[in-house]
Amino acid sequence: MKHAKYWIIGYLIQAFCTLPQSFATRATIFEDWLVKASFPLSYRNSSSLSCQKQLYSSYNTGKPTSYSRYYSSTNENDKPCIIIHDKFNEEMDQLRQICFPELRSDMSTARDIFDERSKHITVMIKGEIAAYGRLTPGPNSVFETISHGKARIPTGQDVIDFGKALVNPKYRGKNLFKVIILSGFQFAKYNSYHSIVGSYRIDSKMGPILQELGFEDSGPPVCILNDIIIQPIVYKINKDNYDWSYLIKNMLDSAKI
Repeated sequence: MKHAKYWIIGYLIQAFCTLPQSFATRATIFEDWLVKASFPLSYRNSSSLSCQKQLYSSYNTGKPTSYSRYYSSTNENDKPCIIIHDKFNEEMDQLRQICFPELRSDMSTARDIFDERSKHITVMIKGEIAAYGRLTPGPNSVFETISHGKARIPTGQDVIDFGKALVNPKYRGKNLFKVIILSGFQFAKYNSYHSIVGSYRIDSKMGPILQELGFEDSGPPVCILNDIIIQPIVYKINKDNYDWSYLIKNMLDSAKI
């Protein structure tokens, strides 16, 4: 009966999230219900950083087998936690300057016009950002804009761009890049987006990793700022997609931080 209650709540939330809503409203629903309705994820909103109960589920091929409470806080036992931020902050700015120096048009900051209308996902460890990614809803989103419409990608209210994904140099080699990508998948799924658009530089080693996680190339490479050539990629979400919360938890637990 307990498990049935969780699934009934889940279906009600999913049905509600399919109604036309603003990005901010949908994201708030996602964050609030994760905590209040015992959703099987470990997200927190940055407006409340005090220790609170976080909920994980054990999954086997996508079906819940058990539920357990997991406490995650930057102040308690230094356990890693995933936090959704409404605002782009100075620490994010500094990390983006370090990790993406070639994409800056203003040498004093890595901020751009998309930051204010985006959600910012972080893996926090010992009070600092260990990994980061930005989610920006369509239409007129990031890759559509920076490619001047040349990228062959889906666009619209049911599409969300996932970019600027990075890992703090201090925490590399611990699978945190995959954690931040899968966290973005989870966010998009529970907010009823149909597609996630991303990209990778054709001269980087990220293509195979992103393809391993489920992204597919979308059209030919395109040229963006400073003559950088990127390959647009798309991940298509459907109701049968695997729930990644258990995999995310295992990756964080095995990071040995």
